[in-house]
Amino acid sequence: YFAVKEAEAVRVRGLDQVGYEDRVVGAPVVLGHVQQGDIRIDREVDRIYHSTGAVEIYDPGFNRTIRVEKSGSAATVVWNPWIRKSHAMPDFGDEEYHSMLCIEAANASVDARTVFPGEKRRISQTVPFGFTGRITPPASRKSARRSRTRASMTPFPIS
Repeated sequence: YFAVKEAEAVRVRGLDQVGYEDRVVGAPVVLGHVQQGDIRIDREVDRIYHSTGAVEIYDPGFNRTIRVEKSGSAATVVWNPWIRKSHAMPDFGDEEYHSMLCIEAANASVDARTVFPGEKRRISQTVPFGFTGRITPPASRKSARRSRTRASMTPFPIS
């Protein structure tokens, strides 16, 4: 999980025009969705993107961009439980969804792997230190700030 200042303000870049599966519980699993533009977190998100590339988390609240690189994987999971699911998880604070985002390399769905006894597979995810890439901030966003209690999560210091 990545600590973010405000999930609603974060943009995930690098998956534009990439196919994905929406895995939100209760929603039908449909292949063939295609991401249009940056990913915005404004509701429960549980998706498997069919991509081998790196992604970047643009977090204007902490004034940073986090680059997430991977290898050995053709799938990227993007997850935020949002309101209902965070309230239902006993090990997750009711308001923690505001300050976190899960981005992870995976071998899932159409990229699922079977590892037989004696076989080895390697999957890795890397967050380079000192990444100084600049991403142009989104042109504008309507700010719907509201008062709320937040879990205390210390941001990982990445520039």
